[in-house]
Amino acid sequence: MKKTLKFLAVIFLLNLVSYALKAQNTIELTPFYGWQGNSDMRFYEGDLETDNKEVAGGIIDIEMGHGYGLELMFSHTNTHSYFYPYISSGYDPRDFDVVNQYYQIGSYKYIDNGNIQPFAVFTLGAARYAPSDRNVDEIWRFAMTFGIGAKIFFSDMVGIRLQGNMMMPMYFSGIGFYFGTGGSGLTTYSSVPMIQGSFTAGLILRIHR
Repeated sequence: MKKTLKFLAVIFLLNLVSYALKAQNTIELTPFYGWQGNSDMRFYEGDLETDNKEVAGGIIDIEMGHGYGLELMFSHTNTHSYFYPYISSGYDPRDFDVVNQYYQIGSYKYIDNGNIQPFAVFTLGAARYAPSDRNVDEIWRFAMTFGIGAKIFFSDMVGIRLQGNMMMPMYFSGIGFYFGTGGSGLTTYSSVPMIQGSFTAGLILRIHR
């Protein structure tokens, strides 16, 4: 199932990039860098805490007219999580590195077509969590993001993008992780939402087609 989701996500994104390259409208390519905050999660079995870390990625915007556009976004962060079990849960404490990635597509709306363009963006897609601990499963979840920010253009082709995002994986069905030692492990069944936020800055390269 995980391999199928990965394959479909890659094919989907490649098709969108192909569409972007063929589009006759203005295209903006924006690599970005910033800081991502990760909320802690409380389960029946214990607490899961995740460090706030740097985030990097890229955005493709395709202007569609009337102040609207199509947006593709990818983000990547390397962080660290700590699981603190309750005494009665039967779990062992754990800590492990986690790769967190977002694959998103959506729409943005800008307010002004001048050199400074405030905007809002809403996207849907997938979030991936890949722990380094072999006893902790990799998981994919449906996710959405909402962001606001501003594009500031220094010329017709170059600008910067400042943005704040709220990212929301829908639900972790169970803890989403498998905790155990050796061949004996336990799987939890809590359902907990997770909220993440980021503040980023990026360099906009605008292509007119």
